[in-house]
Amino acid sequence: MAITNLVPLVDLTNGDEDRLVTVFTLEDLATVRAGNFYLAWGIKGEIWTYPKQMIEYVMKPANH
Repeated sequence: MAITNLVPLVDLTNGDEDRLVTVFTLEDLATVRAGNFYLAWGIKGEIWTYPKQMIEYVMKPANH
């Protein structure tokens, strides 16, 4: 199991769901609509965009 931290991209756009955000990932640049994605980062500092619609199917909350 890997720990991934998620932040809704709209938190970074002051709630503007339609704003396009470009994220520099390890593989490439990713430009996405803020309302449809989360910003994800892993335990080694890697970042990527993560589709909002996939959260409930793939992610599980970590117990503290």
